Amino acid sequence: MKVNYAGSFPPQETGLTHISWYGKHNSEVYWWHAAQFYQWNHTDLLEKSFNWYKAILPVAMKVAASEGFQGARWPKMAGVDGRTSPGGINPFIIWNQPNPIYLAELIYRKNPNKETLKKYSDIVFESAAFLASYAFYDIKTDRYILGPPLKSVNEKTDENTTQNPSFELVQSYYGLKVAQDWRVRSGMSRNEHWDEVLKKLSRPAIKDGKYLEMETDPDMYDRRGGYSSAMLMSLGYLPQTPLIDAKVMQNTFNTIYQRNGLKSFVSWSLGKGAMTAARLGDQNKAIDILCNT
Repeated sequence: MKVNYAGSFPPQETGLTHISWYGKHNSEVYWWHAAQFYQWNHTDLLEKSFNWYKAILPVAMKVAASEGFQGARWPKMAGVDGRTSPGGINPFIIWNQPNPIYLAELIYRKNPNKETLKKYSDIVFESAAFLASYAFYDIKTDRYILGPPLKSVNEKTDENTTQNPSFELVQSYYGLKVAQDWRVRSGMSRNEHWDEVLKKLSRPAIKDGKYLEMETDPDMYDRRGGYSSAMLMSLGYLPQTPLIDAKVMQNTFNTIYQRNGLKSFVSWSLGKGAMTAARLGDQNKAIDILCNT
């Protein structure tokens, strides 16, 4: 991982192994590939590429402003200069937006001092400003909603009908919560609008005691074939938040595991399944999924 992912800016999704996505950086998976450096006490390697966000911050802020949002909208797929690449998916995903906040928090855990706050606060605050402005206030239901247009994390949903995907809701909540923590640590007052969004952000939709991938697909468990496992990331990949009920997530995990089967957990689904099982206290099943046995 050091050879492939510890350079001065994030590489393409496949590192330096072979060409993928036209050699462009994919900011959503950078989160996973870079966060592991913190776990091995090599936060310095994480920071080496993370500083790229500071370099492209002006570009990201211009993109957000051009779309009518505040803060910075980070590119999904970009070259070294941070310019967004064209594509049918790129303009619609948002699960890459809270990732800089998550990574900055890891850096702060390693170096909990004013220098860290000063160095990365602009990345954290501008990321949060976008999240708060992206959430749309629905006066009829007195809540903030996400999308449409929006593509969920699995990138298979119709951007014109996708609303309130579970993972993105929890991600946005966690990002805003951490950004508020950074304001307090920096001696600033809490942002009132961010608090309002945290309070009134839609909760992940539940049907028959199980989380839905998104609010606008209530029949997902009635169809034949395998179920989407995107909802598992709401607990497996993120710290516990008030938006997720462990019992409901347990029911969701059990249902997906029983329908899809152990062999369905391949590629990045390994992490979805194993980390969720571990968070739910089932370490044996987590190991089974990782070993695919």
